[in-house]
Amino acid sequence: MKKLRSGLVSLALLSIVACKDDAKKAATEEVVEEVKEVVEEIPEEPKIVEMVLESKSGSTASGKIAFYEQNGEVTMEAALTSLDAGMHAIHIHEKADCSSADGKSSGGH
Repeated sequence: MKKLRSGLVSLALLSIVACKDDAKKAATEEVVEEVKEVVEEIPEEPKIVEMVLESKSGSTASGKIAFYEQNGEVTMEAALTSLDAGMHAIHIHEKADCSSADGKSSGGH
């Protein structure tokens, strides 16, 4: 998408430089503005990180979690199973390493 945006803007700017006549230049500048508006409407491709959650410390809870970043905003979606009834919280560790039985290999929060 970024290549498309850059290409469209470059093409529009090149046409401005190529125009010698003021009327053509004014018309070209209008086209450039229209191209910029279209380019701004093209959505950015989301960046996605997905992972499977593993049970630790005798828990049977498991599931999948995904983080989506698009236009500078991060969204998290979680699908979890085998949770006990009641309120729960999600916290994030500094490492995606769940190799130790107690989960301490994942580092701090």
